Amino acid sequence: MKNIIISLIPVLLFFSFKPETQHSTKGTHTSIGTSLKGSGLPLTDTLPYVVASRRTGRFMRALNSGDVDVFYSRNKSIWKIISNGDGSYRIWNVETDKVLSVKDSSLVQDASIETSVWANRSYQKWTLAFDNFYYTITNVHSGMLLTAIDEYPTVTDPNPDVNYYNIYSKVGDLVQKPFNGNAEQDFRIFPLKDSLQEALVVPQTGWKPEHPKRALLILNDSLSNAPGFVVTKISNGDTVQSGTFQAWHGGNTWEQYYYYANLDNLTQAGDYLMSANGMSTHLKISDSIYIKPPASQGGYLNFEDFRNGFWKYNSFYSTGYYLKNATLSDNGSGEVFTLTGDSTLIDSTGWFDAHSRDSKIARTAKVLGDLCYAYPYTLQTEDKNTLIDMIRVGASHLLHFQNVDGSWPAGKIREANPPRKYYYWTLNVDTYTAARCVKSLALSYQILKNPDSVLANQCLSAATNAWNFVKSHENLVDTNLNASYRGHTIDYLAAAIEMAFATGENQYYSKADSLFHIGKFFNGSFQKEGGGSFPSQSSNPFSDLHTGAIPSMCRYITIAPDTIRKRVQLVLNSWFYYWNSFDLSPYGFPEKPLISQTDYGLLGSVEAIAYNYLFFADYMQNRNAFYYALSSFYMTTGLNPFATSFWVGLGDSSITQSVSFFKRSFENGIGANLPGFHNNNGTFVQDFSSYN
Repeated sequence: MKNIIISLIPVLLFFSFKPETQHSTKGTHTSIGTSLKGSGLPLTDTLPYVVASRRTGRFMRALNSGDVDVFYSRNKSIWKIISNGDGSYRIWNVETDKVLSVKDSSLVQDASIETSVWANRSYQKWTLAFDNFYYTITNVHSGMLLTAIDEYPTVTDPNPDVNYYNIYSKVGDLVQKPFNGNAEQDFRIFPLKDSLQEALVVPQTGWKPEHPKRALLILNDSLSNAPGFVVTKISNGDTVQSGTFQAWHGGNTWEQYYYYANLDNLTQAGDYLMSANGMSTHLKISDSIYIKPPASQGGYLNFEDFRNGFWKYNSFYSTGYYLKNATLSDNGSGEVFTLTGDSTLIDSTGWFDAHSRDSKIARTAKVLGDLCYAYPYTLQTEDKNTLIDMIRVGASHLLHFQNVDGSWPAGKIREANPPRKYYYWTLNVDTYTAARCVKSLALSYQILKNPDSVLANQCLSAATNAWNFVKSHENLVDTNLNASYRGHTIDYLAAAIEMAFATGENQYYSKADSLFHIGKFFNGSFQKEGGGSFPSQSSNPFSDLHTGAIPSMCRYITIAPDTIRKRVQLVLNSWFYYWNSFDLSPYGFPEKPLISQTDYGLLGSVEAIAYNYLFFADYMQNRNAFYYALSSFYMTTGLNPFATSFWVGLGDSSITQSVSFFKRSFENGIGANLPGFHNNNGTFVQDFSSYN
């Protein structure tokens, strides 16, 4: 493998970071009007602000009853912070004309926070301390800190679906507590002009010195003259760059206006402050940003965290839950289940996908394949060992549920209505789902053959058995399964490629070569070049993007016979040219994955663009693809209006890094992923239809 992405891919594949569990509260109280290093704002008496919980990013808002909560709504969430002239401030809600107060002027821990008419009382006064880019807010009367408690589920149940349906949208409370050093007592305070937040944003991870650097200025109004910017070095205050933003061609696609600044000339490692249009933000340049981002930027994630977070979140819970056999069909208005067997205890081996509503085998195989792709790029021995353990679990799961004829049942699906805690094992069989399993088991064999030859040989045997099933049933496509729930023709191609890697046998080369000879990517979808369709061809470029077969196609270049290698490159280039034909988004990668209904686009597609572009850049030696991968990655780690990551709480039960998005309640949010987050007339709403 080439070396272009060795330092990037462990982070890029998972897009997340482990935050520190505590932070210092030694930040000094700040004065109104003082510009805070790295905070991104100068606090003034006149500007309205949003106060957001670090743990979830939910906004503090005032209710008509006088109560206060934290929720994803801009309604009644606009505050002014006004000096009392004695070192304290009143936090005044613009819409209700009331100030933040401790209920009943209580001195008791866990007393509720409310709003009340300003009476110049000590229980209505607060001090602000700033440290590590966040504020703590302390009540003058009690000396206790404003604390958000909305993250903890009130129902304890080992089945995540109960929490999924009953708890995920629970409105959170605010109380006062003594200092505990956790994120529930940290708040971001940022200015809000209208219903949409204006922001100056850069990746929260920072940039490597040699990488392209783009900062975004997001405004609610179009400017006749593009604003200027200044970058200063924090250590000495020296100006290192100044210039003018350029307007993005897309106008107000997201009901806001985007301006971008090129900072490529900034190549010296260090910490900087960028200021523009009355806002400022912290820039970091370092060679080590992808290895261990500093705690102030969210920390970092290792594979042990991944196992204890995502992996745990997507495990079966066997006690008390049962499976029945079922046949799945679609009556035109939705999925229909026909139960066909007695209840049986769920085997403790295996997964379900807590982030989707179908949990099919094809998605399980996709995750296993991704972990295998990650292994050659994993740097630390401890991480490699943990990753091997996870690959063992995934491979064992596929082995356990394989049918005698080499196929797999389509997967597990939950009952249609809440609480949806009972799972049915669907009997549908699909050739191209089996092909995806072949690919993942062949990859598992390649990774496991040295550390665990016994399991590796079992994987290869199962893959061979499944290959024979696929080869004998090439026209068997379960049309009752939605396209995104099953495999595709390119999984068949990827299966042939990985079996060629695993065995070196001519039959696999021959099948891969024949598919490359007659296929190409047309409009982003793998199709027959001369017309007609493959048995399980997807006409959706996003489906082909998400299956993860591009890495195998790229890998084939290294072993393909000379007679076919050029054809492989032509087919892959047809995929790249499709995505490259679109105008660039303001984030620096093709705007196709972004849609006008979302602030940040379809997150899953943005991640998939990064994932596929990175392999394409590596094997095709295409620098533009690398830049697009990097830009896509930057978007997921801060280059968005809230400058936050799209992942929360992986493997950490005590603290979750700041995110301005939905977080599902399960063991304090471990492993919560964000399928899509939409702006609905100024209010943020969760919509699972955007998750792929």
